[in-house]
Amino acid sequence: MIIYIWIILMVKTLEIKCHGRLVVPPARSTCWREFPQQCKVEFNDNQMFCGGKETQWAQNGGKCGICGDNYSGPRKFELGGVGYTGFKVRHYSQGQTINVQVEVTANHLGYFEFRVCNVDALIAIGQDANQQCLDQNLLKDEFGNSRMLANPGLGSFYNYRLILPPHLKCNHCVFQ
Repeated sequence: MIIYIWIILMVKTLEIKCHGRLVVPPARSTCWREFPQQCKVEFNDNQMFCGGKETQWAQNGGKCGICGDNYSGPRKFELGGVGYTGFKVRHYSQGQTINVQVEVTANHLGYFEFRVCNVDALIAIGQDANQQCLDQNLLKDEFGNSRMLANPGLGSFYNYRLILPPHLKCNHCVFQ
């Protein structure tokens, strides 16, 4: 019985938090590394994990800010936040195959999915991208895969070639 209780306590205290950053194209919290004059510095840009597992699921019902912030807290890299600049880090064409790079600083396994949202109309009414908009364009790689595993045997940088939707045209898109 004591061993059983100990195991439950150990499992309860182990909370996995992913540590990584979107490098190419750079996330709003990471773009200062490439564009220091145009973007706000966020030294903890590898810790945009929705406030942690307990906060994301128990407090926020699984919701997460689009930039990885705690959904119920200040979302500093979303429109209106202290870290938002509106700076566009890349220019792509419809249907283009793009290079994407993620750096994982502490691999706790899992996978990546990538999405894009046309925010032209949203920005015009003072809103940022939202998960509903992002979910309309789940990106795939050249082989048709939309879920990329974070295999720890591949090192800390993960490189993908993703295909942008051929129908998507926007002056301001948000990549997630």
